Amino acid sequence: MIKYSQNTNGVRLPVIDALRGLALAGIVWVNAAYFAAPWGLVKTGGAVDAFAEWATLTLATGKFFPLFSFLFGLGLGVAAAGEQGADRRVRRRLGALVVGGGLHAVLLFNGDILLLYGVIGWLVWRMRGATNRTLMRRAAWAGALGLVLQALIMVPWELPAVPQAVAGVGYLGSYADSIGARLGELPYVAIVLASFNGGMALAAILLGLVVGRRGLPVTATGGLSEPKGWRLLMVGGLVLSAAGAAGLRAEGAGFALAFCSAFVWSLATPLVALGWFCGLWRVLASRLECWPVRALTRLGSMSLSAYLAHSLLLGLLFHGWGLGLHGAFGWAEVVLSAWGVFVLLLIGAAVWRSLISVGPAEMLMKAWVNHGQVTPASVSCHRDDGLDGVGGKSTGHICDAVLKD
Repeated sequence: MIKYSQNTNGVRLPVIDALRGLALAGIVWVNAAYFAAPWGLVKTGGAVDAFAEWATLTLATGKFFPLFSFLFGLGLGVAAAGEQGADRRVRRRLGALVVGGGLHAVLLFNGDILLLYGVIGWLVWRMRGATNRTLMRRAAWAGALGLVLQALIMVPWELPAVPQAVAGVGYLGSYADSIGARLGELPYVAIVLASFNGGMALAAILLGLVVGRRGLPVTATGGLSEPKGWRLLMVGGLVLSAAGAAGLRAEGAGFALAFCSAFVWSLATPLVALGWFCGLWRVLASRLECWPVRALTRLGSMSLSAYLAHSLLLGLLFHGWGLGLHGAFGWAEVVLSAWGVFVLLLIGAAVWRSLISVGPAEMLMKAWVNHGQVTPASVSCHRDDGLDGVGGKSTGHICDAVLKD
């Protein structure tokens, strides 16, 4: 058994890139609804739509950002245990996430997670001197608070009306109109993101920091030393998630039933996220040479670029400056559209990586961190502290040379 953070053979773990690439599918799946309809309230027109909504709530909503958050914290832990000079590089990358996330929220998608990661990452980075026991205690408190806030957010409250989206302006208008709509919704969206994602993300990042410092236990062949009972936990989580999702969709449910359903659903989030992590790691690690897994690995290696690209593609599909399908799709069509966008991301990543070994957003990040040095002649091999993309790159030692593989 080796420890990931103590890897000394200079080889990255492609299974982490593949895991991140597949997790991006979940992110696209969930976010598509918020491009497709006001407040993500996609219409349900029949049994197929109802099943698509239930499946999204059960399997995807809230289940993948904890995984990304854990990988992000893992990168912070690797950096904290790494070489001298990591502090400056980490701070510059976190600052870039805050600025880039803010721009992304205004220009493409106000449900951006990068800004939140930058802020929480800065807080967690300041805690890196604490003991692992203290960090785990803080993670437990953050997770408990996150569960309650997440449940409150999931209760179907009366939301502000958005008549401009129906009247032909806002998201159905020009690109400038869509920016105005995003800015108008931003205060509400910021509260939702901080409540729904904040506590759980903080808990997962703190857990990742601890694991990154102690070392993620992997075998010499890339397998994971899995926690005991993770399968049972995932099954239990799926049952709770399915039951909670059914309760949330129940017609005429009062506040008590809605909150209980939401809380049961929220309790399932960390269990299902753990199951996805362990289960997907096992499947992907044993099939790294299969072309689908290789495609996922390429996508995951440029996760920041892919995350930004998914907003661009969904905006082109649903907003007025593109095809203008905002409000036109039911749940089944939204889910199919999300998977279509994910396939386009896979193809785009394969084409890009066949020409250039670093994604475009990652290239800009490296230029900022390394003070503009991104050419093969000026950038030497160094330890990557895992913070280049959504959730971190989670690599060992890599070269930043922008060359064909």
